[in-house]
Amino acid sequence: AFFECRALERISLGGGLTYLPGDVFSCCTALKSVELPAQITEIGAYAFSSCGALETVGLGSGVTKIGQSAFCMCTALTDVTLPDGLQEIGYNAFSHTALTALSIPDSVHTLGGAAFADCAALARIELPAHLRELKRDTFAGCTALTAITLPDGAESIGDEAFSGCTALTDVFLPDSLRRFAETAFADCGDALLLHGPAGSAAERFAERYALAFQADGRIAAQIEKNRRGGLPLRRFFRACARCGTASAGMFTLLYDFLYFLLHFPFSCAILKA
Repeated sequence: AFFECRALERISLGGGLTYLPGDVFSCCTALKSVELPAQITEIGAYAFSSCGALETVGLGSGVTKIGQSAFCMCTALTDVTLPDGLQEIGYNAFSHTALTALSIPDSVHTLGGAAFADCAALARIELPAHLRELKRDTFAGCTALTAITLPDGAESIGDEAFSGCTALTDVFLPDSLRRFAETAFADCGDALLLHGPAGSAAERFAERYALAFQADGRIAAQIEKNRRGGLPLRRFFRACARCGTASAGMFTLLYDFLYFLLHFPFSCAILKA
């Protein structure tokens, strides 16, 4: 209806409207802010896509679904508050936006693939408590993201879910996780440290792909992995330093300690005791 109205700066929506159709304001490149009435329950696919001047969005309290690519390529969008009661965020919904932080309400149970892909300024994200799956490319290319916690009950992480998150250093994983795509953390850099319960699927995944892992705040599992060749020594040192277990001045001492473990395997049993 208003597709490519490039001079449109403001909109006022009637109270009787419950659904925003797909593409309705797509490519309205002068539109700067949007406030949606409480009666709207669904935002259609591409509804505001490529609104390059859009900075803030007020979603009405009645919104339960944000459609595919609804705010994709809104490159100036820095602020959006997601309402309690929202249930679904579609594929690519907020990709290529300028969001810096976001809290997703616990009512959300479906998060589409690439939902926040290439949000280069996104530094903090809080995931909903009932999320079970991170789909393909969900946070791919979020180069400012440094840490994230997956909720208890999460079961799977899809292909390239965090690929290219070059600032990502800490990922906290629950015991409920069972499925990890091989490329889930592709191109994240050597500073990445996965956290999770000892003996969990997360630990086995980290071991298989030579990723640094911290089990329950202890480094014993990392030492054992390094002794068996499962972790590069340089990653072990980084993990120790970042956990507050070691500083640069202690690296020589740690190296001597590891040398001792490598030559006296029985000492690992003492460490674990």
